[in-house]
Amino acid sequence: MCAGPQNDNVPYGKSCSHSLSAPLKVILPILDLNKEEAVLVDEKAGADGVSTGIITGIDVGIIVCEPALHSIKTAKQIAELMDFYETPYLFIGNKITSNEDEKFITEQLGEEPAAFLLESKNVQRNPFKAVNEWHDEFKSIIHKAKFLNKNDRLERTTKKFKRNRAFSS
Repeated sequence: MCAGPQNDNVPYGKSCSHSLSAPLKVILPILDLNKEEAVLVDEKAGADGVSTGIITGIDVGIIVCEPALHSIKTAKQIAELMDFYETPYLFIGNKITSNEDEKFITEQLGEEPAAFLLESKNVQRNPFKAVNEWHDEFKSIIHKAKFLNKNDRLERTTKKFKRNRAFSS
């Protein structure tokens, strides 16, 4: 499923792009997945997409950050919103070139990310190579995400809508 697509009304300020993901807010919490199935929602960088509340419909969020202050600030902002919506998440360090990058991210986040993905020209040129190049890291991320998954998407979403209704009263 693809939310959207963007149309000419969005970039020219005639409408907001948040409405394009509205169907996901309804569908994600009620998906009946088999044991080894997962849904991947790839959101643009930044907290804007998370602030819409769509994340109550996901099992575990993956927050990717780079060894740069603005990236870590954004990752922490996303984590605060995930906490607000009671959605579990993992941090992933990306574009790592040295042990200093790992240390910097860990210190700035206040916790060690679930995995570190090394900088890779191969992946930049061909994203499909990520599967082979980062195989072990992906396995670790999946294992840790499965541990955090409580399969409570519908309950969290229902709670969110009840809270929203209370705010509007």
